[in-house]
Amino acid sequence: MITFRLAGRLIWKSTLIWAAGLAVLVVSGVKAYTSRYATEASRQLLVSTLGATKALSALYGPPVRLDTTGGFLVWRYGTIIAVVSGVWALLTVTRLLRGEEDESRTDLLLAGPLDPIHLLLSHVAAFGVGARILGAALALGSMAGGLPVEGSLRFGAVGLVDALIFGSIAAVASQLADHRRAAAGWTGAILAGSYLVRAVADGSVGHEWMVWLSPLGWSEQLSPFGDPDLVAVVLLIATPAALLAMTIGLRRHRDVGAGVWTRMSTPPRPRRRRCAPRWPSTGASLGAPFWPGPPAWPCSGASWASSPRPSPTMPARTRACATS
Repeated sequence: MITFRLAGRLIWKSTLIWAAGLAVLVVSGVKAYTSRYATEASRQLLVSTLGATKALSALYGPPVRLDTTGGFLVWRYGTIIAVVSGVWALLTVTRLLRGEEDESRTDLLLAGPLDPIHLLLSHVAAFGVGARILGAALALGSMAGGLPVEGSLRFGAVGLVDALIFGSIAAVASQLADHRRAAAGWTGAILAGSYLVRAVADGSVGHEWMVWLSPLGWSEQLSPFGDPDLVAVVLLIATPAALLAMTIGLRRHRDVGAGVWTRMSTPPRPRRRRCAPRWPSTGASLGAPFWPGPPAWPCSGASWASSPRPSPTMPARTRACATS
């Protein structure tokens, strides 16, 4: 319970900010549709123009019931919300599972009788609560716009499962990589690839089957304000559970701070030590020794070769940089 609260303290502020942003996006989208397409004629014109454009289908997804507020909300903002939920999920999970190990705080927690699997499940539970907050924000924003309660709850559930899908992928990547940057990069690449596959499936003729190769394609099959596809529901429920089981299995076969694919991940490059420039002080006008010349910036071989040789008249900090 303590580790769960610690994980919650790390992510609650950012989670609330992301959730508030998604809620505002939903409310503004509903208000924009109801004000711009107030008549039935304008909505039918929307269906016959934007709804028949394959390029927009690739960008936003297949148009379904654009003459209704819920259908327009899902079409125009569903894919955006799915991508935003995935980005939040990968950043949150990699911070909890890999970022804490990079900062050596996990070593302190595991120095006692705490089991690594128990710590992992605590972090996953905290992420799950955050994902539910995102889903609740989407549902509340939809209901605040005047949409039906049932469809609004299902719309929030779509954002929830999107976050769970890519959060579970980030959990597996956090076990394979040995630092957070690689885990987040791999998950982000999978998210980008999922979007591209879905865009090809929705924006071309004869490739509709490719929608089943993308998690983003699964979520768009849920149709919150229509009839959901049961196969997509099963995939969206079973995939996070399977990936969580894989995460637990991988965690049992690695040490703290290491990754299963340690050799395949590139460690972060160390920062170059820099010395602050020291210009001659006003003491030179009072008779103090004056050393002319440019200040030394990076303490590297190239800058040392172009800098003057150290002398007793140099300021102490610049002389230390020149001799390093």
